[in-house]
Amino acid sequence: MIKIGVIGIGSIGTAVCNKLLKNGYGLCIYNRTAEKANSFRGFKNVNIAKTPSDVFLSCKTTILALTDDDATRQVVLKNKFIRNWITPISTQGMLTYFNSRWSLSSFKFCFPH
Repeated sequence: MIKIGVIGIGSIGTAVCNKLLKNGYGLCIYNRTAEKANSFRGFKNVNIAKTPSDVFLSCKTTILALTDDDATRQVVLKNKFIRNWITPISTQGMLTYFNSRWSLSSFKFCFPH
């Protein structure tokens, strides 16, 4: 089974997780507010990580579903391990690209129905 990481379990992150689970993927998730991640506790094939680094270490693919620039900076830039993975891409550039290109409806095309 392919395991995908999701960091940020707000409305978009939750929808992404549900779509991935529905299509048979395993998940490793992290959220800064533990209660939101705990909403997936007990789901088959879901691991709740203690740190964002744990997600990156256990998954080949990680989706960032974070609220805004500040949330991204908190999770990515303050974490040396993750920062080393994305140094070629600036956080602002990454956010601008994804905010202009993706919406929740885009995910229906990424995964088989």
